[in-house]
Amino acid sequence: MKHKTSVRLTFIYTGGAAAFLAGLGVARVAPMIEAVWVLLAGVLAVVIFGIGRRRSFLLLALPLTLLLLGWYRGQGVMQQTVVYDELIGKTVTIEATAIDDAVYSDRGQLEFAVGQMKLQQPFAANLVGEMDVEGSGAPIIYRGDRLVIQGKLFRKRGGQIVGTSFAKLGLLSRSTSPIETMRRDFAAGMQNTLPDQLASFGLGLLIGQRTTLDATLEEELITVGLIHIVAVSGYNLTVIIEVVRRILRRGSRYQTLFFSITLIVVFLLFTGYSPSIVRAAIVSSISLTAWLFGRVFKPVLLLLFVAALTAGINPLYLWSNIGWYLSFTAFFGVLVLGPLLKERFVPERLQDNLLPTVLSETISAQICTLPIILFIFGRLSIISILANVLVVPLTPLAMLLSLLAGLAGMFDLFFSKLISLPAQLVLDYMLTVSSLLAKVPYANIEVHIDTLQMILLNVSILGLVMILRMKVRRKAAIITEIEEQTTDVRTQQMVNN
Repeated sequence: MKHKTSVRLTFIYTGGAAAFLAGLGVARVAPMIEAVWVLLAGVLAVVIFGIGRRRSFLLLALPLTLLLLGWYRGQGVMQQTVVYDELIGKTVTIEATAIDDAVYSDRGQLEFAVGQMKLQQPFAANLVGEMDVEGSGAPIIYRGDRLVIQGKLFRKRGGQIVGTSFAKLGLLSRSTSPIETMRRDFAAGMQNTLPDQLASFGLGLLIGQRTTLDATLEEELITVGLIHIVAVSGYNLTVIIEVVRRILRRGSRYQTLFFSITLIVVFLLFTGYSPSIVRAAIVSSISLTAWLFGRVFKPVLLLLFVAALTAGINPLYLWSNIGWYLSFTAFFGVLVLGPLLKERFVPERLQDNLLPTVLSETISAQICTLPIILFIFGRLSIISILANVLVVPLTPLAMLLSLLAGLAGMFDLFFSKLISLPAQLVLDYMLTVSSLLAKVPYANIEVHIDTLQMILLNVSILGLVMILRMKVRRKAAIITEIEEQTTDVRTQQMVNN
């Protein structure tokens, strides 16, 4: 009976998180009469807390309330974005903070993104979201620097709402954060001990820094489906946490949780707050906390809860950030589809081996992100599975060796070149494999789909998950029945003896 109640509550909470996301989505296209809806949401909230023990009522009331709250939250942010309608095509002056290091664009301009924007001209206002900037006037821009930008705004699609080109840049203040100073010193140390291309690749593996990647190398990684290993994501964080758990396996769970959460916070400070790493940090923190108390979150509930939390904080993720969608669909593949594929097709004796795990997770992530990739980018890597099998298992080792090389260069150790040699060998192997596979004919082909086809593909993936889930449950039921029969036979033999 207790098991049934638990499943029922899980279903209710899952529906509530999905309803909140739906409310944010509705706010993007439909206005609401705030006073009426807020009043209704308040009444429903009182009813929920007053009659919450009647689960059948909660099943309807909680999602409806969260739908309205999501609608209300989204509508508030939508009203803040209206100001951009007045600014598109006009020259503006904006004070903002750089959220990544600037690099030189093809047009010889400094290129970077900014946030925490305050409009100064043609009128004063606080601006939401982020902006792409391309301009000149400052020698170099680092993440965390405060600057003033003057240029003409244009609309953008994706993570940044607007952009400006050939802008005039004025540096107001440098970032004094010790974390930023340490990050720059570490990057310099890496470049002192490793060749430029390997240093850039190592920084990508460790902290997701792609701004210094060579354009040819980045295109090769995209072609073979390996760009995710140099994009700040949950994989980097998973590797770090797994290392902590192995080191502290003889310690207490509290020690593991404390050091893991500390590393997550430090990792966020080093890498910034991109949607993918924020998602990974929240998922990892919740999973670790549940592990501390001996509990396990349902993967779908966990993903929907984190999606609702991150989109609630910043609805622009849900409305326009492709990286946010790719992050969650890939994670759905790893947490939901991957284990089902491994359970269904991998022999039990190989379940814990690294290669089947990497293969099942890679295939699952590729399948689940495929509809969005084809819809947005129109590119399909037919060699990505082979590339991931040959390269991804070495990523944790490459991260560790790159860290040692960077620290050796950072502190200018006498044997820094010798210490960096293992990192150079492993990184060179990974890049050589990527380069060779990228030259395979038709390694990456163009396939474009429309909205309806994308929806049908996603529905097909959900259907695949449901079919595999039923087959895995049936297999588990058969195994349980066989074990019970074997136990009964042994018990009978003991009685007879």
